[in-house]
Amino acid sequence: MCTMDRAEITALLRDENARYVNVGLVDLQGQLRAKMLSVDRFLSVLDSGIGWIPLVHMLDFHDIAQIPSALDDPSYGFGDSVCRIDTHEVRTLPWEPADSRLFFFVEFEDGAPGAGYDCRRVYKRALAKACALGLHPKQGLEYEFRLFRETPSSAHAKGYRNLELITQSPCLQSLKEQATHAELLAGLREVMHQLDVPINMLHWEHGAGFGEISLDATQGIKAANDGALFKTYTKAYAQRQDLLMSFMARYSADMDGSSSHIHLSLLDRAGRPLFFDPADEQGMSERMRHFVGGLQHLLPELLLMLAPNINSFKRFVPGIFTPLSANWGIDNRTCAIRVLGTSAESKRLECRVPGADANPYLALACVLGAGVWGIEEEIEPSAPVYGNSYQHGGAVPERERFPANFRDAIRRFEASKIARQLFGDEFVTYFAGFRRRQDQEFSRMVSDLEIERFLELA
Repeated sequence: MCTMDRAEITALLRDENARYVNVGLVDLQGQLRAKMLSVDRFLSVLDSGIGWIPLVHMLDFHDIAQIPSALDDPSYGFGDSVCRIDTHEVRTLPWEPADSRLFFFVEFEDGAPGAGYDCRRVYKRALAKACALGLHPKQGLEYEFRLFRETPSSAHAKGYRNLELITQSPCLQSLKEQATHAELLAGLREVMHQLDVPINMLHWEHGAGFGEISLDATQGIKAANDGALFKTYTKAYAQRQDLLMSFMARYSADMDGSSSHIHLSLLDRAGRPLFFDPADEQGMSERMRHFVGGLQHLLPELLLMLAPNINSFKRFVPGIFTPLSANWGIDNRTCAIRVLGTSAESKRLECRVPGADANPYLALACVLGAGVWGIEEEIEPSAPVYGNSYQHGGAVPERERFPANFRDAIRRFEASKIARQLFGDEFVTYFAGFRRRQDQEFSRMVSDLEIERFLELA
């Protein structure tokens, strides 16, 4: 992507007859937070930057402040920091009037407060390191979701109990259900077309109200940008249809969780694929083998970047196609790393670890950073797993086991020297502290099940 200069942006605004421009920052939860600026205001900050409070990165869902101890001191005055407008790409927002539909991403300026833990900057650091080695990632995201015949208001009124899903029974790849909801799905595809977020596959999954949408693989940060816009606008689109779209990692103990699988391959500077070797028994080049080795080695200590919430860990149970350890296999959906493809163009890996609740920038940074580290260090993976990996049980080596819970994942991430080397001390310190505050909040909560179990007889 090429940067647009001021003259090109001014011409675009003139051609659009624009009166307002939208700018948006992605917080650590992966949510887009936006401001609408008049054209004059937008042009006045195009070169100098716009003020934005770094605190937005420490807001959990429902804007609950989870300020880590590193920021929780009297000298922190909650002032603005400088954000720069990213002029590499511009998007067109659905539903906005024609004179106010343009959208630009923003990110904290290098060296400014907030830049160290800005998720876009974290991804860009991982990307820059890969590109400096002549390794250019091509990445695509898949998202699983639950679609409810509810609105946010109706779900709240029900106390989030007994919610009605849009389908009543499992309907894996059902053409009948596709036909039943054809207008709904067509509208969603049109929204993504307007956003320049190409969908390459859409189907119903194995579960009530359960679906999956795959986005086109793209190079560079666009894949993460697409992920953030996709989640924002699918939820908004559903709400406009009086429905509720959820990317919660696991909504019910009786149902599978929702994932966001990452497909990734590497290209050289000329755009030639680097993961395929026809002479290898498994078709894997040395670079791919070392990439898999690095990812396998680091997944247990970087898991927090892929499973960032306490609910994320409800997915990690046997038998629901969620990996339980850092293993890999050839076209094996029970493994954390699934190696796919039989040609230079199709050879890729699929990381099946992230939940649908993961921040796309951090998830992609994690996979890319760990894999490139593996190439640099020439890390060899273990032997591939064949068959159902859930049946291996105690045979899984300790070094490949995932942290048992959210708290352990926070501890391992914070203590990881390689995480600090790859993503920076400031990010690791603040992100671990941010997540620890969520853990502390939830540890004090009394669940309905606890009341049912202990109120009368304890």
